[in-house]
Amino acid sequence: MKFYIILALLLSCILCTSFTPKSTNPLDTIRFDIKQETYHIVSLLDEMIEIAGSSNKKSKHQQTKLIQLLKKVRIHYKTIEWLISYIDNESEKLIIGPPLSKLDEHIPSNIILEPEGIQAIEEIIYNDFRNENISTVKALTNQLKQHILDINGNIQTVFITDREILEALRNNIIR
Repeated sequence: MKFYIILALLLSCILCTSFTPKSTNPLDTIRFDIKQETYHIVSLLDEMIEIAGSSNKKSKHQQTKLIQLLKKVRIHYKTIEWLISYIDNESEKLIIGPPLSKLDEHIPSNIILEPEGIQAIEEIIYNDFRNENISTVKALTNQLKQHILDINGNIQTVFITDREILEALRNNIIR
């Protein structure tokens, strides 16, 4: 009887270890995680667009829901910010940059770029949430969604070495 129990345990151990998944490339794991976080951010932004477009009149419930969703967007973005800030610093500024107007340095004429991104949306929702700003919130949220999708596409196509991943993590720790 002992022999059969030991044999059964031995066979189960062999079977369990033989069917464990092979170790994957860490870069593939990072890309998958970033793709998942991007998916979460886009779904939250879609929900924000739906709430902002649900009525043209502002309400306290609408404002509270937008604030909650924007907090979730910020939390999900912070999990992938370390790599985005390393790979595409300019796009990172569009997503999380300060809500200040600025001059475009690359165009010879004086063109003022309006603020966009998470902080610009926060400023409107927290401080200046009026009926006429609902369409602005919707437009800024659409822009933010497009920037997130663009960056995800860049990260999925760029070849990143282990050294660059470690450098990106180190830069994030230093910031």
